[in-house]
Amino acid sequence: MRWTKRLSENVKRGIRSWLNVQEASPTHILINEPLDYEANAIKNRIWYRGDSEELQQLYSQIDTGVDKYKFWACKSTPGQEIRKIHTGLPALVVDTLAGITLADLDIQIEKDREAQELWEQIDKDNKFRKKLEKAVKETLYIGDGAFKISFDTGLSQYPIIEFYPGDRIELITERGRIKEIVFKTAYKHNRQDYVLYEYYGYGTITYELYRGDTQVSLQSIPQTSNLVDVAFGTGKPEDKYMMAVPIQKSNAKPIAKATDSGIISVSEAKEVADVHTVGKIDKEIYKCVTKDIVTDEVIITDNQIQHIKDRHPNDYERFASYFDEIVKKPDYIIEANKPNTALILKEIRKENEVFKTVLRLVTSNDNPQYKNSIITFMKIDEKEWNRLLRNKNVLYRRE
Repeated sequence: MRWTKRLSENVKRGIRSWLNVQEASPTHILINEPLDYEANAIKNRIWYRGDSEELQQLYSQIDTGVDKYKFWACKSTPGQEIRKIHTGLPALVVDTLAGITLADLDIQIEKDREAQELWEQIDKDNKFRKKLEKAVKETLYIGDGAFKISFDTGLSQYPIIEFYPGDRIELITERGRIKEIVFKTAYKHNRQDYVLYEYYGYGTITYELYRGDTQVSLQSIPQTSNLVDVAFGTGKPEDKYMMAVPIQKSNAKPIAKATDSGIISVSEAKEVADVHTVGKIDKEIYKCVTKDIVTDEVIITDNQIQHIKDRHPNDYERFASYFDEIVKKPDYIIEANKPNTALILKEIRKENEVFKTVLRLVTSNDNPQYKNSIITFMKIDEKEWNRLLRNKNVLYRRE
């Protein structure tokens, strides 16, 4: 019986189960992008344009991935054709975000008054406000772009500012820092297509002209025949600058929270910024700006306080206590360059100082929970005071 027991034990050891995990073999995953950057930019642009016919043509030509099964690419069953309609929602979203972003924009040159006056002339000559609005919209639906600054005395005595959307530029970077911005401009000459590449770097601008994939001389077409490479600035690195400015949509936080609007409702304050009550205005006085004023309450947000502290050091700390008096009893109200906005001039005799304040007024077109808001505030000198009264339209003068 002993040998039978040993045989039984051997059988048990032989059929015992063991878990043996075998390591997986390396796997390589390859993802093919259905569209490159330029094609995606074209698709986004067509969505922004919002034409139903263009959308149907677009998706009839996109035969990659799931796009060929989407609404605009699908064909109706014969005899059961339906009309496809686009509501234009993407354009509405982009236009609204751009309007919110630019509503309270005011470019101030802090260097000196002459520089501010020069910028105002450049702004007017370039119609920069309209260009900036277009740039913001294109950046929102394409992703990025860049402003190019050039000179052409045959067209203007001022610098010429142009915006190029993301599909017409390339950003050349080194360790995450932009070294050059390449602007691409298409030309047609003698039924042939050319592309001019303008390389804007720190202290340099160089040009290359291509016909297809072949580089040709700049003298090949009349549009580029007078272009020459240039260098500017000094040999010192700190004196070198780029005659171009990139603009990119930030993905660091949601767009709705990234916008910094000067008009903020108290109920939304915890989501965007802390709100501080300033005082109340006399609506009769401010009717010179707009008769459609829905509230007399005035606030200032933490964002605008920080803006004042950054741009005008010590002004907020020294003179914030006068905000109520400034908005309640202005000496002058000047026409601002934005709608429903008052540019207030006020002299505080106790301090022997004069001040400029920008106040955004809430109208019936705004959210009824919004309050009038101080956008910016600064102490100015007598020269600036007189310049504003001399060159701007005075809407109100205190008796």
